Amino acid sequence: MLNQECCASIQLNNKPYQYELISKDGIHQQQLCYAIAINDSNTLLTCSAYKNIKILQFKNGQMKQLQQIQKHTDWVTTLNFFKQRPNFVSGSQDASIIIWFSILMINPKYMMKLKGHSRLISCVALNHINENLFISGSGDGKLQFWSSQAPATSEWSCFQTIKEHTNTIYECSFNEDGNQLITCGQDCKILIIEKQHNQQQWDVKQVIQLNRRGYRLKFINNQTFVFLPYSSNDLRIYKLSMTAPTKEAYINTQNIPIHGGEQSCMCYYPSQYNKQKNILIIKNGCNVNCLRFLQSPYSIQFLDCEYEYQIVCDQKSEGNIFGTLSNDGEFLIYWDANSKEIKVRKYTENF
Repeated sequence: MLNQECCASIQLNNKPYQYELISKDGIHQQQLCYAIAINDSNTLLTCSAYKNIKILQFKNGQMKQLQQIQKHTDWVTTLNFFKQRPNFVSGSQDASIIIWFSILMINPKYMMKLKGHSRLISCVALNHINENLFISGSGDGKLQFWSSQAPATSEWSCFQTIKEHTNTIYECSFNEDGNQLITCGQDCKILIIEKQHNQQQWDVKQVIQLNRRGYRLKFINNQTFVFLPYSSNDLRIYKLSMTAPTKEAYINTQNIPIHGGEQSCMCYYPSQYNKQKNILIIKNGCNVNCLRFLQSPYSIQFLDCEYEYQIVCDQKSEGNIFGTLSNDGEFLIYWDANSKEIKVRKYTENF
């Protein structure tokens, strides 16, 4: 009975799909747009424009600018919405992080500016299991853990710093349970960091030394993550495995061919995985790769990767493509340097 239910679930999520362009004409933006984020209800969109943040109303894929705000003094590089808090987070090359209110956007205000890094903010990951916690990575090689005491408070503070990386941290990702974190950086390392039981402390549990740096990695579930080496056509799959009778570690078990290798690429545009649709969005060069991961009917530990779909941008963009995926997986939103437009695509299944 269990196998039948599992197979039925696979068939339900195994249909060919694509992200169709809603309109040929997007919102024009001349300046580089390093970061885009959309809230959980698909009603608000934020995007960066140099040191400014544009706030746009989002309705069924249509966009209308409401406001433009500026508190950073250099390029805005990261944007993230909380799911349950009425806030979003911005990070910048000015080394600061700002917590903003996402309500009453006609008169936008920020709650707090956080200064703990000495160089640019390169990535931020929110822990959606515990929204009193988020992580920031920087060009200074530091990974900082920020917490607030309760959802109602506006006070955030850094309670831990990990200095295992020796250079820029490109991306960080929490697992499903929110108790493990992976990071990759310019120093050609992947760190696996784990929260200690009944403690606030996080410790580095494994260091994977690589032969090439990579900009993108993402947890698929609690036992599997993907990593994309720079300028590579192979997406590496790492799985948690027993390496000794009492020891577990992540090892590279499979490589999946994707498009965009040997092309110029930028470190921004975080990878996104949507569990509901089993879709991974991962940029490589001038390509936005969409891959579907399916649970194997034979083992809950194994995932099959099928139905690759790609969006190809003109190589004149030189890898300057930045975007996001809505939390429900319905909308793929991105900006590219060739068209200089913010475009929206909607998920459709081909029957």
